[in-house]
Amino acid sequence: MKSSKVKVHRPKVVAKRSMKKRTTNALIISIIVIAVVFGTVMGSLYAPPPPQEGRPPHIPEIEQDPHNYLMVIKTTITVINITISLILIVLYVRIYREVRSDFTIGLIVVMFTLLLYSVTSNPLLLFLFGYHGVGMGLFMIIPDMFSTVCLATLLYLSLK
Repeated sequence: MKSSKVKVHRPKVVAKRSMKKRTTNALIISIIVIAVVFGTVMGSLYAPPPPQEGRPPHIPEIEQDPHNYLMVIKTTITVINITISLILIVLYVRIYREVRSDFTIGLIVVMFTLLLYSVTSNPLLLFLFGYHGVGMGLFMIIPDMFSTVCLATLLYLSLK
C-alpha cells in the first residue's frame, strides 16, 4: 500500500500577515527598549538634586534620595508609559477606522487619559516648571508601576 503525503501550503496572504505581525511586534519592542534607554538617560542627566536649603524640618533626612535613583526610576517608568500609551492610541485608531465601534472610541479616550497621567507624573516635567518637592520614597513610583502593568497588558492583548 502506498502512502500518499498531502502537502499543506499556507496561502501567501496568511504568510504576509504573519510576517507583518512579527515585524510590527519587533518594531514595538524596539521602540519600548529605546524608551527605556531614553528615560534612564534623561532621568540621570536632567534630574536636579533635591534642594537642601529650606527643607521643611518635619521631613526626616532618610526620605531624601541623594543620588536621585528614585527619580531616574520614576522618569524611566513614565517614559515607558508614555510610549506604550502612544502605541496603543495608534493601534486603537487603526482599529476604529476598520470597525467604527463605540467601544474603540472608549479605549482611545482611556489611553489618552493614561497618556496625560504619564506625562504629568513625569518628574522632568515637574522640574521644568520649577517644582523640586521632597520625595515620598518608593511610594511615588508604585502608581506608575501599576499603570505600566495595565498598559503592558493592554498592549499584549491588542497585539494578539
